[in-house]
Amino acid sequence: MATVGKIAISIFILMHLVVWGWRHSPAWSDRIYWNRVDHSLPATTAEELKRLPFYLNWYAHKVGMDNRWEMYSSVWRSDWTIIAIGIDADGQRVLLPEPLQSPRTWFQHQIVDFREAKYQIHLTRWPSEQQGYVNYLLRRYPSHNGVAIKSIILELRWRPYVESTYEAQRTGSHFAGPEYTAQIYPPPEVPK
Repeated sequence: MATVGKIAISIFILMHLVVWGWRHSPAWSDRIYWNRVDHSLPATTAEELKRLPFYLNWYAHKVGMDNRWEMYSSVWRSDWTIIAIGIDADGQRVLLPEPLQSPRTWFQHQIVDFREAKYQIHLTRWPSEQQGYVNYLLRRYPSHNGVAIKSIILELRWRPYVESTYEAQRTGSHFAGPEYTAQIYPPPEVPK
């Protein structure tokens, strides 16, 4: 039993070192690797191998290397924001003047609200927290142009990044597709 435990711990440590090394590899090694994959392997094998970054990111997420070890990891592989939209008494949709939704001065962006995204994701993780955040927004913005705001919708908008700098250079974009939108509050009704 002691041998099995030592082997499991060794595999765990080895996986951490592999993921850490991959997430901290310089851009030039990334280009060399993906260039060799594209030109040296058959197309089907290359496509299978291009899924490897997804699995490494999945492992890093499951063991906490993306959120808790953010100081030591590369940037999370998607660009996201939560948008708060007020619905006024006339039925008009109003974009609330929250920090991530309104024009900001350099001072505001760099000094005052640079952690806004971190707060926002933690305030909207669970339905009870979403409800509390919406209640706060309704108190903060009771009206718009003299018309009462009756409800608020929270939308999550995100765009995935490509997994390598080589792919970004090849396509000319750091994004791996269109922007997606999903309503997170109030929860969409499930059809019966």
